Amino acid sequence: SGLAVWGNIFGEIKGQLDATFSEEESIQNKLTAFVVVPKDLEKFGPAWVKRFVVTQIEEAFAVALESAFIIGTGKSQPIGLNRKVAKGTSVTDGVYPEKVASGTLTFASPKVTVNELTDVYKYHSVKENEHPLNVAGKVTLLVNPTDAWDVKKQYTSLNANGVYVT
Repeated sequence: SGLAVWGNIFGEIKGQLDATFSEEESIQNKLTAFVVVPKDLEKFGPAWVKRFVVTQIEEAFAVALESAFIIGTGKSQPIGLNRKVAKGTSVTDGVYPEKVASGTLTFASPKVTVNELTDVYKYHSVKENEHPLNVAGKVTLLVNPTDAWDVKKQYTSLNANGVYVT
């Protein structure tokens, strides 16, 4: 609350904002990391050391966030995509249960792939309350990179211009 107040450049500060903070355990968590910097790094200079530390922390955060978004338990971290969050789900000690697989994607042939992905989209096109949901362009598959290349090779071809397209 509060207002920003215009005034002279060298005048006093007149506007004051009042902030209130609250804590909600279910959605607020903290991700932390630190880097131990050996003394012999000082010969590289402050700019290099800063870049080294920032890079280390960025990489650590990227790995931790990726892991939490996919397999996070919900206890002091995000609830991962592999967790069940439907109404009536029993949460034990803050940990959400894992979802049970409901099918298999084989990508065996173009026709089979279309049918398999159709089933995925149809499944996600209905909300928990049975109301329809438009998921066009909103479904993303998380695939192991090794498996992704196995799928891509089936659907990659050389076009008339001599360019490989997938």
